[in-house]
Amino acid sequence: MVVSQTLKRYARLLVYLKPYRRRLGIVLLLALIGTAVNLAYPYLSKILIDDALLGRRFQLLFTVGFVLFAAMVFSFVVNAASSLLYVSVSARVLLDMRLDLYRHLQRLSLKFYDNTRIGEILSRLNNDLAEAQRVTSDTLLALITNLLVLSGTIALLLLLNWKLFLVGIAFLPVGLKGLLHYRQRVHQQAKTIRERSAAIGSFLVESLLGIRLIKAFHAEDAEAERFRAQNEAFIRALLRFQWLSVIASGVPGLMMAMSTLAVLLYGGSLMIDGTMTLGSLVAFMAYQMRLMPPMQNLVALFMNFQRARASLDRVFAFFDLQPDVREHPHARELDWVRGEIEFDEVTMSYEPGRPVLKKVSFTVPAGTTCALVGPSGGGKSTIADLLLRFYDPSSGVIRVDGHDVREVTLESLRRHICLVDQETFLFSGTIEDNIRYGRPTATFDEIVAAAQAAAIHEFIEALPQGYRTVVGERGVKLSGGQRQRLAIARAVLRDPAILILDEATSALDWQAESSIKEAVARLMRGRTTLIISHRLSLIQDADLIIVLENGEVVQRGRHQQLLREPGAYRRLFIKQAGALEKDAFSPALSPTESLS
Repeated sequence: MVVSQTLKRYARLLVYLKPYRRRLGIVLLLALIGTAVNLAYPYLSKILIDDALLGRRFQLLFTVGFVLFAAMVFSFVVNAASSLLYVSVSARVLLDMRLDLYRHLQRLSLKFYDNTRIGEILSRLNNDLAEAQRVTSDTLLALITNLLVLSGTIALLLLLNWKLFLVGIAFLPVGLKGLLHYRQRVHQQAKTIRERSAAIGSFLVESLLGIRLIKAFHAEDAEAERFRAQNEAFIRALLRFQWLSVIASGVPGLMMAMSTLAVLLYGGSLMIDGTMTLGSLVAFMAYQMRLMPPMQNLVALFMNFQRARASLDRVFAFFDLQPDVREHPHARELDWVRGEIEFDEVTMSYEPGRPVLKKVSFTVPAGTTCALVGPSGGGKSTIADLLLRFYDPSSGVIRVDGHDVREVTLESLRRHICLVDQETFLFSGTIEDNIRYGRPTATFDEIVAAAQAAAIHEFIEALPQGYRTVVGERGVKLSGGQRQRLAIARAVLRDPAILILDEATSALDWQAESSIKEAVARLMRGRTTLIISHRLSLIQDADLIIVLENGEVVQRGRHQQLLREPGAYRRLFIKQAGALEKDAFSPALSPTESLS
């Protein structure tokens, strides 16, 4: 059963070798030729001793010596060609596997990333995948080569003296039994090593992302101690694996040493009796010594297979994951979008029994602005995520221009929607590259026009390298306001029918927010806009304001209308406007509408 499952794992990997089967066929042919040449050396030594040296035939001595030299040169050329070709194939296989896994990870829903550490993903994408590739390519070639050497050596040993061969393999069953005994323990420990390695990767990602907090709390020593503990756990797992590997491979090695001793004693007695020539014994001993390396290599390969099994399990665990958000088999394209949004009795739960949205219904006409307000955790950002189909609702229907978003292609849906959120993400490229991300086919003039609309063109032009300026990882070289303007320029360039501003200015102070307010207004003009914000300065002019509390719509209307109504919106406005604004409202607040 275990063997069958292992073979199935490796059979999945063989798919990646199929496109390169011709090149691999050439490599295999070269390996076969090289093996045949290497196997000829001991037999040529038999001829050299028995016929040339003991027979005192100088011409034959010269001929055999020349053949040995030519065989060495030929073997070097063949092995070099085989190695170069194989490295090329191996690198391509790794690229294909890594690209396939990366694409698969991109198709997975956000729920996967919510529940999986970044370090764990990086560990599987880099370390585990490289191990799996090594098994697919390098180990496979080594397996074939060693099997060829082993089978050819056994055939020649039988040809030279079959009785002596039986003596030589008498102890092998004991070695194989010891190998099988430790197999499962080696595999389990290999899995532990992978887990410890992934934990180190996750720790590094987390600590590097939080370096400002670590420095602020002067926690460098504490974090270094945590990192040391992680590495100590890895070292303990590695040493235990090495110890098990030494035992598992040492037993067969010891048995082979005993076999060699038996061959030497029995073969020597045959030569003394005159039933075996000196050349035959020398050749047999040479082949006996050649029998040992491929068998030891096969044992080592077996250990590698066991170690790779853990990596394969971890890689295929990702490959076997299915996205929670799937495209309908007959999904239609949204070629053109007016921008009407409708939520119809939408309920959403990230965890069973804990709804974030409860039967939410509203309609946003095309070309209008709708603001979503309410306390944190009320479900505002969830509405944006559902509209983009980052998640699917537990029940209810979401429509764009009357089309159920689950029945249109993800590409066309997201092509017409643009999200500008609180945490502006910039890639570590140039300013031009980051703006062009909104529309990769855009010309430079269009990028400049987008920057002008976002009121950041003059700042960019003042930089020494202008639009070619590298912004640093996540845009660390820019201020929060500058990053936000670049995000707005990116959205302008995309020119979506529907715009989502999810706390787009919450990370900015009032002065910075005021400076980009005009750019935001230009971006919103002529398109359907969803504004999610705690700041009433951005939502007062909205055509529709929806107030959410505990996942339910508790109020809806325009700004002035909601201010006249006792309720959540009025309480929120008073908190932000201050005590002086409180006296301007009539009727007075009821006892249940306190600021607490």
